[in-house]
Amino acid sequence: MKDTKTYQLRVKDLELNDIDKDRVSGEVSRQLELKGLVGSNTPDLIINVKANHKQVTDVQSYPYGYFGWWNPWMFGFGRTWTSSYNRGSLTIDIIDAKNTKISLAGYR
Repeated sequence: MKDTKTYQLRVKDLELNDIDKDRVSGEVSRQLELKGLVGSNTPDLIINVKANHKQVTDVQSYPYGYFGWWNPWMFGFGRTWTSSYNRGSLTIDIIDAKNTKISLAGYR
């Protein structure tokens, strides 16, 4: 029985550009190796990495005073800020290569 656990990284579901895909797969591999796992073509574990993202626009408004209570022509003056950014998540499935079921027990 071998002591060292092996893994194979699967990133075909990782919908990122090539630079970000390399960054994510490199960091996942680094973290696995810090835990004592070793990359292999005949792995004990298959590490499936998925990502999703969407662009979000955030709108914030700040009214100047309460002019609308006494002067209806000044109601609604203020300042509005918008900012757009990407929001995403990264999902990592750890799959037992022998029975192809998701397995988390014993791999911390």
